[in-house]
Amino acid sequence: MSAETIREGRTMHALRLLLSLSAYAAFALPLCPAQEPAEKPPAQEKTSPADNELAEQRLKFMKEALGRYELRLGPDRTPAKLLATPLLRWSNPVSGVQDGLVGLYTTGGRPTAVVQFAFHHQQFQVHEFYAVTPVEFEMLRGTQSIWKPAKAIFAFQDLKDGPPPAKSTNLRLTQMRQIAAEFTVTDEFGWDKPETQILRLMPQPLHRYTDEAAGVVEGALFSFAMGTNPEAVLLLELVQNGDALKWQFGFAPMTIYELKATRKDEKVWSIGERKIFNSYDTPFRVGPYPPEPDEVIPK
Repeated sequence: MSAETIREGRTMHALRLLLSLSAYAAFALPLCPAQEPAEKPPAQEKTSPADNELAEQRLKFMKEALGRYELRLGPDRTPAKLLATPLLRWSNPVSGVQDGLVGLYTTGGRPTAVVQFAFHHQQFQVHEFYAVTPVEFEMLRGTQSIWKPAKAIFAFQDLKDGPPPAKSTNLRLTQMRQIAAEFTVTDEFGWDKPETQILRLMPQPLHRYTDEAAGVVEGALFSFAMGTNPEAVLLLELVQNGDALKWQFGFAPMTIYELKATRKDEKVWSIGERKIFNSYDTPFRVGPYPPEPDEVIPK
């Protein structure tokens, strides 16, 4: 057995352990239906200057790690932009995640891929990429092609019985929050013995956007989460439809486990379990982060 095979086996074992711990964390954390407002978070413990400095070092490391990847879309290979500011910063001490973030790649304003980075410790980090575009694309790290989905599974659907679009941006945001709250998302969470979990809609959108070239008048990215860790994302858009406007939506996973979404008791989206890691041609890419030989990783 080669050294490379042994390293790969240890990496997969660590990843399975991570997912098992995450399952335990999910059952330990209180969950509430998507329609319920978020509970008031507990008071934050005071952190020392050293803790703050270490948190900043980890944030810098995670952002620079994601900056090593480049996405190019379509036949003209248009580059996608990684937003400089993460959409969300999170941690989960129960599952061993000291620090984590959610990032977003965009093209022309519209989201292209959502990425989640989990920092467990100095020797182990995990990143997850999920496509939120029907357009073909390729991800590069340096000159190496590492991710090129063979087909897209993300798709927008027309929103049935949506409200007439409001005239102002502020009122449309209120409408989008109300529409997002009409969805319920469940997660068959757990590596060996999945249990159905109702994900919590985070009331504030992670990101808002417009894209004139794509006809997007108003767009928002909502997350359905366990604690603060997103397991599914909802893209909700108001788009130009000839001389009129229409609402449309699309879901994407941020987990390997089975997900289902319903709206007004009607099933509108689902995706099965996908225990596939470091895949080149799937619509998602999940696996341990491989640091560069000279990359400095904080504690």
